Amino acid sequence: VDLAAGAPGHRVAGVEVGAVYLWLGSRDGLSGPPDAVYLGNQQYADFGRVVARAGDVNRDGFADLAVSAPFFDTGGLANGRGVWVLHGRQAPPPE
Repeated sequence: VDLAAGAPGHRVAGVEVGAVYLWLGSRDGLSGPPDAVYLGNQQYADFGRVVARAGDVNRDGFADLAVSAPFFDTGGLANGRGVWVLHGRQAPPPE
């Protein structure tokens, strides 16, 4: 069983960008630091506020995740909201 956890207050160099941490399960369970960290790309957007199963969005046979950023500014709209899909795959995620 894998585990994904949102961290909307995650900071990089003092800037709050938010993150999603991903641990890949094994026969021994979960341990140690996350196997991957996905970072938001906009300050104070709260990337990672909600992380949810999204089914198999791209129909490749692997489960995908939906990640929200409710205060993401887009299309000239302040707090226009954003949702990203992290596609599942067989190989470990990039570091």
